[in-house]
Amino acid sequence: MKFYTDFLSNFNLFLPLFTPKNHPIVFLLKKISILSVSFNLLKFMLNIFDSHTHLNQESLFTNWKDHLSSFIQHWGKWLVNAWANFEYNTNGISIAKEAEQSFKDCWTKCSIGRHPCDIENIGLSVEESKKHLHQFFLEHSQYIVAIWECWIDLHYSPDNLEDQKKYFNAQCELAKDLNLPIMIHSREAFDET
Repeated sequence: MKFYTDFLSNFNLFLPLFTPKNHPIVFLLKKISILSVSFNLLKFMLNIFDSHTHLNQESLFTNWKDHLSSFIQHWGKWLVNAWANFEYNTNGISIAKEAEQSFKDCWTKCSIGRHPCDIENIGLSVEESKKHLHQFFLEHSQYIVAIWECWIDLHYSPDNLEDQKKYFNAQCELAKDLNLPIMIHSREAFDET
């Protein structure tokens, strides 16, 4: 296909030198060239980037290869597994490592972080949690593309707003320290976030 489009592009440049502009062959070749470029653009646009999936969660992790294969069959090219807790972070790294070898047609990475609804289960202070995530990033940086979802959730966890703010701020600081983007998800807490 590349040879074909290169040929048409070059042919379109030189054809007017030898053929009148209104000649049917010039018109036809220009239309073919436009269609060829349009097809390549459409093919590119149909590639799917899933910036937030959870193949790393318990119910999907056992069959993540099947899910990733299906994603690729349906034009999937890029995928980021989002975090929720330490297990999700670890599973996300496992998927990214294996996908790098087994699914080379799909850029598969993950994000890391702590979910505000999981604060009671963390078992670490805010500073310890930040240090732990920082160390986790350093050990697996080639597979981690962001800190997310950083959020405050007053829908499911309205009683621990102050703790959520501390963890939220710590994760924003961590993203800044590591020069990583963050994704903010605010649920019933727009002003607080």
